[in-house]
Amino acid sequence: MYRIKRWNGFPALPLVKETERAEPGYYAVDVENGLGRTRCEMTALRRTAVYRFRWTDRTRPAKLLVDLDWLLGHTEDPELWGWGHVVHGCGLTRDGKDGIVAGWQHSKQWTKHTVYFVMRPSQPVRSVVKIRERDGITGETYVLDFGVIPEGELRLEMGISNRSESGAERNLTAELVGKSFEDVRRACAAAWRNALGWYELDPSTP
Repeated sequence: MYRIKRWNGFPALPLVKETERAEPGYYAVDVENGLGRTRCEMTALRRTAVYRFRWTDRTRPAKLLVDLDWLLGHTEDPELWGWGHVVHGCGLTRDGKDGIVAGWQHSKQWTKHTVYFVMRPSQPVRSVVKIRERDGITGETYVLDFGVIPEGELRLEMGISNRSESGAERNLTAELVGKSFEDVRRACAAAWRNALGWYELDPSTP
């Protein structure tokens, strides 16, 4: 068992390291959590991503943490990389009642930027609870409650844009409509093969 360190006050995440699988455009690992063992899978295209969660205990409600304080390359030590971790603004603008969860984050690491996102879950959202307010330079955190899902599976599609929420939704529609998780995974693998196919390695070269 391997645990990611405690993050922003949330408990360490217990990963089953021997179940981990990673390849260009795809990552999967099992997590031991309140739903028994959950298989977490992720794949992506240029402006979209798809997540698939499958778990063993189907008697308990499924919940998903949306942490708008998270940044790529986040560090709790602002001196480590020479810049601080600053979230200038963030929030959810749609709460899933229409089948869409949407929001935005305006942050600064080496430069300021805004990301808009739209998420389309495969199951209806029962409720959205904000469990942490934005405080100074930190972001908000929400919990999406899906209730009990008898199938024990949740798929989440996400589109992003640095221009607008509507742009994120257009990207989601353009890249993901009509595609299964495996369709997206195969398309992503093909894109990586095409990108890396420009290079050939000669094993006889020392």
